[in-house]
Amino acid sequence: MSILKKTMLSVALTFVFVGSALAQDMTPEAKESYSLGASLGNYLSSQAFKQSELGAPVNMDLVVEGLMDALKNKSKLSEEEIVTSLNTRAEKLNQLHEAKVVKEKNRAESLAYLEKNKKKKGVKVLASGVQYEELKAGTGPSPKEEDVVTMVYVGKLVNGTPFTNAEGTPAEEKDVVMTLIPGFKEGLSQMKEGGKAVFVIPADKG
Repeated sequence: MSILKKTMLSVALTFVFVGSALAQDMTPEAKESYSLGASLGNYLSSQAFKQSELGAPVNMDLVVEGLMDALKNKSKLSEEEIVTSLNTRAEKLNQLHEAKVVKEKNRAESLAYLEKNKKKKGVKVLASGVQYEELKAGTGPSPKEEDVVTMVYVGKLVNGTPFTNAEGTPAEEKDVVMTLIPGFKEGLSQMKEGGKAVFVIPADKG
């Protein structure tokens, strides 16, 4: 085992030495040319990573192919096609960026609301983070996963905007408990028939 380790170390040192030798052999003019390519490569790599993070994957093989074809003046696309494609991608990236900004803003507002709401008297924070506030106690058993329940409810965002309907009036719905979103199921498990409550459901439970 010790011999293997020494061999691997020797190989690693050899690669470092060769790399250094190549760099030292470059003339100042050669280094300038190489640096142009390295700088361009770093920029393309950075852009590809950022765009992929936004949700717009980049095929690096085709990026390199397009770059090499352009350097040889043998592009497979016309100038018009290139401009159109880049404009389309720019629009897509703008939309993805705007969606990310909105998502982050909504997340920050939601976390702030949850933090403030959990301090209200009567609010109980359930295991998943769903906040439950009983307004009226019901009677009888709590609903089970296989039960069909009739609910009358109003859904609102943390800023008070209703999303169940434009008017914000109560909606009546009949569902099997197991088909509901996780946060709704957990909230219902705390209730009894005829009860009335407020659920504040974190985004990851909705």
